[in-house]
Amino acid sequence: MAHDLKIMVNYQTCYTFGLDIDCRLDEIMMPDLKSFDLDMTQWIDVDQDPNQRTWRNASVVTDVLVQGITLSPPTDLPKTYPDIRELTLFYNHITSRQGGQLIEVTLRAIDGVEAIKMISTSPIPYEPKVTRYVGAWIFPLQDFFCSIHFQCHDTQPSHPLTRIHRYLYELPLSIRLGSDVKRAKPYRP
Repeated sequence: MAHDLKIMVNYQTCYTFGLDIDCRLDEIMMPDLKSFDLDMTQWIDVDQDPNQRTWRNASVVTDVLVQGITLSPPTDLPKTYPDIRELTLFYNHITSRQGGQLIEVTLRAIDGVEAIKMISTSPIPYEPKVTRYVGAWIFPLQDFFCSIHFQCHDTQPSHPLTRIHRYLYELPLSIRLGSDVKRAKPYRP
């Protein structure tokens, strides 16, 4: 007995092959930046493309938020990941090689997904007397990773490290992760 194949793709139906199958598109597609829904009420859009978005803070214009997604495994993480000591050594090596200094590395779950919090300094070649502070949440998953970086310079009245800590504190409280991210396997080397 022949049946029509019925495939549900975000509530659009296709018929073929004589079978009846329902599946949602978000169950078979890789995540994109929309899968990491951020509260952007205090940020102004500067630039967007499919794999990276950039904003400036509305009240502190030197503060920048950059969100990027890479649709391949985070293979540069240490082979001992999620060992925090090795992860700290790894990020210390990277930041010192770039002329910066590592301040903090921690691991924590955000909305049920494993994440790395990293804070460091980074030199600005064209402004040697200005220190840039970088804070990031990095979501390393088996098939992809997303990073959300905040950059603050010490040209404002409030200290940039204080602003970095505030942004990194606020993000886990306001981010909404898509079901495709929540279903993804955590990265393991």
